[in-house]
Amino acid sequence: MEAAMNGDASTYNHRGRLFIRFVVRTGYKDVPELDEDGKPSSRRTTAVHYAARRGHFNLVPYLFKIYDRFDVNYTDKSGFTHFHAACRSGCDDVVQKFLELGQNLDCPAEKSDTIPKILTPLHLAAAHNREKVAELLLRKSDDPINDQVCQPVEVDALDYLGRTPLQLALAGGHKEMTTLLLGRGADPNLPHKTGTTPLHIICKKRCFEVVLAKIFFEINDELHQPIKIDAMDKSGQTPLHVALVEVNLKVAELLLRRGADSNLANQDGSTPLHIICHRINKDKVYYDDYDQFAKLFFEINDELNRLVQVDARDKLGRTPLHLALKYDLKDLIELLLTRDANPNLADADGSTLLHIIICKKACDNELTIFLKKIFNLIDAKHRTVQVDTVDKFGRTPLQWAVARLLPNVVDALLSHGADVSVFVFPTESHFDECFEALGNGGRSFKLTLASGMLAVIDSLAKKGYKMNRSDAITIMKLFDKHKLFDKSENLDQLLRRNDHFASKSKSLMINSSLSLYELIRMGPEKASKLSIITDFLSFEGSGKLYGLAWSYGDSCVAYMCEITLKGFYQRWTLDIFLALTQYQLPIICCEKILKKFSREDLFRICLAAEVITTNQS
Repeated sequence: MEAAMNGDASTYNHRGRLFIRFVVRTGYKDVPELDEDGKPSSRRTTAVHYAARRGHFNLVPYLFKIYDRFDVNYTDKSGFTHFHAACRSGCDDVVQKFLELGQNLDCPAEKSDTIPKILTPLHLAAAHNREKVAELLLRKSDDPINDQVCQPVEVDALDYLGRTPLQLALAGGHKEMTTLLLGRGADPNLPHKTGTTPLHIICKKRCFEVVLAKIFFEINDELHQPIKIDAMDKSGQTPLHVALVEVNLKVAELLLRRGADSNLANQDGSTPLHIICHRINKDKVYYDDYDQFAKLFFEINDELNRLVQVDARDKLGRTPLHLALKYDLKDLIELLLTRDANPNLADADGSTLLHIIICKKACDNELTIFLKKIFNLIDAKHRTVQVDTVDKFGRTPLQWAVARLLPNVVDALLSHGADVSVFVFPTESHFDECFEALGNGGRSFKLTLASGMLAVIDSLAKKGYKMNRSDAITIMKLFDKHKLFDKSENLDQLLRRNDHFASKSKSLMINSSLSLYELIRMGPEKASKLSIITDFLSFEGSGKLYGLAWSYGDSCVAYMCEITLKGFYQRWTLDIFLALTQYQLPIICCEKILKKFSREDLFRICLAAEVITTNQS
């Protein structure tokens, strides 16, 4: 027994194998104990059972030379028999001897409620690719004399998990066994209890690619056996769905050419196009494969004059275009738009193509380039983009672009018809939501907030938007919340006493004609008159500030924020200050007074005016 359990040549201890072969050479034969009738009992566990169960198949033929009684089928406690062991191990000569003595082809030695998990001999042969054994079983079943001895083998018998021999053969990728079973009448459409058909199983076998699928179809064509190519399992997956999920693209192509429905949806509402989008996102290593297949997908359907429902929605209201946008699949986005995907459809959140693009985590320039390309593709199809559509939060794409501080995107939307007459400035909470997604900390964010905010305001103003006092106070509250009132160190003095900082600042260019050194020497009053807000945005995005020591970088950011915001605060506080003083002072006097105040003081004046206005109302 111990030798059978430890005798496989692939294990570290193969002394058991050597011992068994030695025993065989001695001519030793097993002598079973007899019962009261003088017959050997079939209830017995032998070394054959141990070796076959443990997969030590190379030992089983030797052990059958020791246990050479075939008129009795020894059965262990689980119901596993010597006949099962012979079928599983591929001992066709032993199988032949059992059959000649009338061994039942389908059933274990005894049936019992305590041993339900028994595979039939044909299941064992199919699962382990024992082709000769399967031929013997099926040939014996075909023998007309066989009916007098035992029941014919059921080629579509179900095992304890509801699997047929054909399903096991396909799961193992056994091509010859598959051919044999189909030729002997195995049902190519019989589903498992989960609804999985043989074709589903083929589509899961990525490593066997298209060979097994071709064999399967060719044999059934010869037998004039129709295949249910669009059969669904219990999750609504067709073989085409499964092939796409498993990156079995050659099989997916074969299925399409043989008429698989390219528009069927699974229980999640996902069509093959949805699955292509999901699968690329899951594993980007297959991006090029799926990109090429997506083109082929449409080409095959064109050849067969079948219409692809390119705007089909899943259970979340998403079209393939929504998913391609979400996962940033640029080539697929272009393909879908050229195939007439509707750019104005909204998902369950009310988000359209424009909402999804603008809410992506990408920089302003990158989003703008992509957005312009999308507009060009849609224009080429003579379609109109609904630019002012609101999502479930009541927000338009333009509001999202402003709240995310994307001045170039704002310009692109305005150039493509966004209407400033119906535009509502984002709320403080909307800005907070966007800032949290962007990462609202650190020196770079402060400069982005200051220069980005003024840049989007400028873009809106150029198209006729008139900002009101409420908008201005919302902006000031955001600046206060994110500590844009922090004062900078006297950088001019720092230049004089720190040669390293002076040298470094000369090499850092704000734009092609202005260095950081020159900007500092200029002073905030003079620098605030320059049109360099967008230059600050580009400078921040370049990461050049990270070349400075941390404290110096913070001081530079505070200085540039001061330059950026100086005019904004003074301009808006002037109107409020005039109203608070009941217009008793000349404007020039008010301007001189306000110049003495810090930005924080100016903000407090605006807040005071807001309180007064609220109380009066």
